[in-house]
Amino acid sequence: MEPPHEIRTARLLLRPIEERDAGAIFEGWCQDPEALRYLTWPHQKSSNETLQLVRSAMDAWGRGVAFAYVAVQPSNGELVGYLKMTLEQPWRLALGWIVARPYWGQGFATEMVRSVLAWGHQQTDLYRIWAMTHRDHAAAVRVMEKAGMLREGILRRWLVFPHLSPEPQDVVCYSVAR
Repeated sequence: MEPPHEIRTARLLLRPIEERDAGAIFEGWCQDPEALRYLTWPHQKSSNETLQLVRSAMDAWGRGVAFAYVAVQPSNGELVGYLKMTLEQPWRLALGWIVARPYWGQGFATEMVRSVLAWGHQQTDLYRIWAMTHRDHAAAVRVMEKAGMLREGILRRWLVFPHLSPEPQDVVCYSVAR
């Protein structure tokens, strides 16, 4: 699969993550407990820790297994969020995203997800795009529904959300398939 180098939406530019983004990512969400609440990412103590995550994401892109983008406002260059596409199989792609708290409730996550789904519909060998979230994460559920994804069900005791509990939690799964 050849991911797009960049994706443009009405208000955002999604471009591959770069080392220079580490500071803004750290400030934007990696040290924000509320932003990380429903994610599996560890709380970051420094931008150096975040830099290691960025480098790992860049390495995954180079190996063709996952493609991490930052969502930037073209008008001012500010990072709004992050979106990752993980190629699980040649025909199946998983999505994950986060938006910095100052941008919550403005439709940016839905815009990011819709843009990837639109790109995915054009790929002849891609048959499934899916995402999951903690069953209580109402904002992420709304994003998936507004983006046109269909609810498939609940995966019981599927994933550990370290900011909530050390025990595996239930997740709700959404997808688009053709």
